[in-house]
Amino acid sequence: MSTYQAKLYQASSPNAEYRGGLVMAFAHNLRADAIQPILAKHEFENIDPTAWYPQQQVLDVFRDIERRFSFEELVAIGMGTVELNPLPPQVNSIEAVIVAADAIYKGGCRNTDPGEGMIVHKIGERHYEISYNIPLPPFAIYGVLYGLIRQVKSKNDDPRIHLTRRETPAVMEVKW
Repeated sequence: MSTYQAKLYQASSPNAEYRGGLVMAFAHNLRADAIQPILAKHEFENIDPTAWYPQQQVLDVFRDIERRFSFEELVAIGMGTVELNPLPPQVNSIEAVIVAADAIYKGGCRNTDPGEGMIVHKIGERHYEISYNIPLPPFAIYGVLYGLIRQVKSKNDDPRIHLTRRETPAVMEVKW
């Protein structure tokens, strides 16, 4: 079992990579125009959704975005990731999203430390806690989770996501 402890903006291994379909959210989100100069600086003008990109290069973009802008840009990128990468049909409820969170994340990366990922704890009926042992900023993670839940919630669901720990590993509580 891995004892990996994620460090914000630090790749978990030298060969770790993110799939281009996830990286495309940099250029396709509500705040894309504002972050375009940062993408150019890191040579992300033409992102191929089928290519793999070094995790550290992607994390460097996130770090520069967080230094220059507010949390809103990070949330927008997270939500953009969801819009560009639809869920499989079997992930069709809030609980299914939460239970599949680790598999969803690991489907978009490769060559990472085996301990990199999410740990899901069921606290009660319609109440979960997710620990994110990943090097991404918490507000981008929040945007992804919010976007995923928004896709699957029913009209009677009233989901609430609370970031209970901002430090890595970030922790979010979800109730509905």
